Amino acid sequence: MASGLRTVEVRMGQFRASRDAEVALETSSLGSCVAVALYDPEARVAGLCHILLDRESRFPGGVPERCADFAIPAALAEMVTLGASPERVVAHLAGGGNMFRGVTDPVYDVGSWNVAAAKEVLEALGIPVVTEDVGGSSPRRLRIEVATGHTSVHFPAGRGGA
Repeated sequence: MASGLRTVEVRMGQFRASRDAEVALETSSLGSCVAVALYDPEARVAGLCHILLDRESRFPGGVPERCADFAIPAALAEMVTLGASPERVVAHLAGGGNMFRGVTDPVYDVGSWNVAAAKEVLEALGIPVVTEDVGGSSPRRLRIEVATGHTSVHFPAGRGGA
């Protein structure tokens, strides 16, 4: 974690974009949620999504910002208004854990659904995933520094079962 940076927390179901070189965007704790950090290295514009659910169509009447298929394109659009070019944007993923230890029924593996949906949306947008730290059963946080695009994943309680 770089000193002197102001941390902007991105909570569950939110997304943010920034070109402020003195800012780092960081998720609150991720369980089955997935963080998608987007970065344009030339424009030095970052975006961060804290995705709660996979697809808006599965949750009609809900909050679309919580879903991968809405949040990622919306964050990218916000980044473009700040000077990013979609052709230069890369992605980093974290989270998507299985928080129901011992439960093997796929219906409860929300984390895997979220990771798969995020990857599908990114692929459709032509955005490559350059790093990922997904799965397991440990909560974590993803941080991206706007000035450099440096990402880091923190495990508050240790790495555990990830």
